[in-house]
Amino acid sequence: MAYSSGTKNIYNIQNKEKYGMHQLVPYCNMFSKNNNRGRVLLKSNLERAFARICDTNPAILRWQYEPFCINYYSSQQAKTRKYHTDFFIQKVENGIPVLKVIEIKPKSQTIAAKRITKSNEADIILNTEKWLEMIKVCNAKGWVFEVLCEDTLIPKKK
Repeated sequence: MAYSSGTKNIYNIQNKEKYGMHQLVPYCNMFSKNNNRGRVLLKSNLERAFARICDTNPAILRWQYEPFCINYYSSQQAKTRKYHTDFFIQKVENGIPVLKVIEIKPKSQTIAAKRITKSNEADIILNTEKWLEMIKVCNAKGWVFEVLCEDTLIPKKK
């Protein structure tokens, strides 16, 4: 997905000391386009909602947007591609710091979609291939991988 034009998906970081994972994981990209004067350029409103959560939730100690990438094989394109994960966070759960790789996607692009149609089937296959490879990386490093969608990130209106 390309970055949207305009400023609606720029998030101004409030707690700048929390942003950046390179202190914990040396190969996190501390010089990315998203380490820019306390602003993060995001690709969607869902990512912006999660950036706000990362920045303001005291249980999240550190976070970074698109910190690194891995290679995965795309069966649809029959070649190896790069997958840039959305977020990498350090969060306290039950008193223990945990490292998590977080992917943000609309529910329609996940296997949890209510309906699989011709238009979203390719996205679901592509995302599943990326995520299976990321799960292998996370398991090898003792990290947790999660996919979050609008059900988790946007409060339901009553």
